[in-house]
Order: sequence, then structure tokens, then C-alpha cells
Amino acid sequence: MYFGKEQEKLIREYIETKDERLYEKHIDPLLNSIAYGVRGRYGFKPVAYYTSPGVINGCKSLLWEKLINNFDPSKNKKAFSYLTRVAHHYFCGVARKIKMSTRTLRLVAREADVIWNLQHAEHRDAESRMVDVDISNIKADVAKMFLRRSFDVHEVSFKAIMKDIEGLPSANKKAVNEVLRRNLWPDIKAEKGTKRIYKAKTKFDREGFTKAWLI
Repeated sequence: MYFGKEQEKLIREYIETKDERLYEKHIDPLLNSIAYGVRGRYGFKPVAYYTSPGVINGCKSLLWEKLINNFDPSKNKKAFSYLTRVAHHYFCGVARKIKMSTRTLRLVAREADVIWNLQHAEHRDAESRMVDVDISNIKADVAKMFLRRSFDVHEVSFKAIMKDIEGLPSANKKAVNEVLRRNLWPDIKAEKGTKRIYKAKTKFDREGFTKAWLI
């Protein structure tokens, strides 16, 4: 609707005369309409980016350059068809650059994460080891308190018990209870020893202590 026979005539006149006043009054508004029209027709998004002054002016500059240097009115081609194709190619090129830039940013961000992780891995490992040591020390203190309060176990026996527990292939509840029974009451049956341990754990827990070390 904004480009008819009159506009085609103005385009041809401008190509022949290069009249700046003609450009400012008629050609520039036409190129502007083509740029916005092609953007809207093909739905390039985000709209705010594709209609920004930088993108639109870039499209108009390309349209003007192609109009002056490449379009040949003598071949009886319509300027409108030619310019809309140029504008469409321009916006497609912008879209490709955005896609490449986005992909590059993702790759850069991913690479930055890898570098950061590598640089801080040793520091994190040291922190993890410190936390593990703290937790182990806490568990050992609770275990020592449990054995002393419940069974009056002295330091030497405690170390022997803990050594046996640490040497278990799988420190599950049954295996730990068996270590305690074997060290505390080697002559009684496993079932009876387990009951004693269970009662002691329950009492210890009711007194406000944790028995997490015993699994």
C-alpha cells in the first residue's frame, strides 16, 4: 500500500539524479517502510531488537547501497520486489549472527565454568576433607561417650572397638552390633548381646544424645 507506480517512478528518478532532496523527502521514508514492513511480514523476533535504530538503519543502508550500485531499472524489474528481497536477506543475516553469538556465549560460559571448577577443585577437595574430618571426630566423641556411659568402656578397649569397626567391609548396623557384642561380651549369644546394645542405645537417645555413629 505504501509502494505503487508513483514510488517506482521516484526510485528510478533518484537513481538517475542522485538528488539529495528527493532522497530525504521520498526515498528515505520508502526505505524505512520497507525495512519495517519486511521485519513485520516475516515476524523476526524479538521485536524490540529487530526494530531498534541500529538494526533498521543497517537495513536502510544496505537497501540504499544495493539500490545505487546493483539495481538496474532498464531490466524492467520492480524496485519494490528487489528491495524487499534485499531487506529479507539482511534480516536473515542478522538472525544468523544472533544465533551464532548466543551459541558462542553459551560455549564461553561453559568453558568458564570448566576453568573455574578446575581452578577451585583442589580448594573444594580440601574443604570436603576438613568437613569429613570434623564429622569423623564428632562421631568418635559420641561413640566414646556412649560406650563409657553405657558399658564403662575404657580408652584401650574403645580404640580396639573402633579399629574393628573401621576394618569392617560394610559398616552396617548388624555388623557394628556384632563388633560391640564380641568386644563387650564375647561369651554370650549374639541375640542377647544385640538386645543389650539396643536398650543402651535407646536410653542414650532418650538422654538427648545422638546415636547416628552407630548407623
